[in-house]
Amino acid sequence: MKRFVLITSALVALVATIGQMGLLGALIVFAPQPLYPVHFASTTAWGLSPLADQQLAGLLMWVPAILPYLGVGLWLAWSSLRPGAEAR
Repeated sequence: MKRFVLITSALVALVATIGQMGLLGALIVFAPQPLYPVHFASTTAWGLSPLADQQLAGLLMWVPAILPYLGVGLWLAWSSLRPGAEAR
């Protein structure tokens, strides 16, 4: 029972983290104007507008950064389906 509670708590924390990070990434991607004025001068060296740079950063935060969390969540869910030491 203790193992189930620990795995469930970890899964809830992972879902909350994925939701928060995904929401922040989506807000950054779909913002109509640049949100960080400090980047106005630094993006031209890369050939990007401040808004395009912000959208790229938000997209990277939204999609690829979630994959490790998703992998850990799937591994935890899979390991909770296997019989533990308490069932033996």
